[in-house]
Amino acid sequence: MNTNLRTCERCHASAGSADAAARLTTEQQLEADVAAIRGGGDDNCRQCGAALPHRSNEFLIPSVSWWKWFVGLDGRLNRGGFLLREVIALILLIGPLLIALAISDSESLGVFPSILYLAGILLGVGVHISALVRRFHDRDKSGDMMLLLFVPLLNLFIYIDLLAVQGQDHWNDYGNRPDGIGLGL
Repeated sequence: MNTNLRTCERCHASAGSADAAARLTTEQQLEADVAAIRGGGDDNCRQCGAALPHRSNEFLIPSVSWWKWFVGLDGRLNRGGFLLREVIALILLIGPLLIALAISDSESLGVFPSILYLAGILLGVGVHISALVRRFHDRDKSGDMMLLLFVPLLNLFIYIDLLAVQGQDHWNDYGNRPDGIGLGL
């Protein structure tokens, strides 16, 4: 099968509702495979084999935004991705504090340590909230469920549940099941 990363506008637009490759007829799939074998490579759509503009960015699949990866609220997040983001959030909360404490003795820096620490807190809290909302999405629950974390003792059981119980194996209202650590997008 053609393994390039480009799709035509028609295939890219139809990929949002379901897997477009699954909807290809046998004849279309055969045409795409033949185009790949003949050296079509980046000049052909990876799904239908249609000719693409030469080296144009017009029909490229959009890349994943790092900002969305860190603090996006859309999509799902499996247990591995949740744990990874929680560790990142902890590093973002503690790291700037340690750096700010280390350089706070120097009076020539002024308010820089405080600004660094505030930026770390804001980014760490954003990553933490994003991880919680997406993990609840993986369990087919609203992100509003994270408000239950403000209830003492209940929050402990919710965290254990988020870390221990697997999300849904199939598509739900929040998207497809993430694989591996999963971007959750």
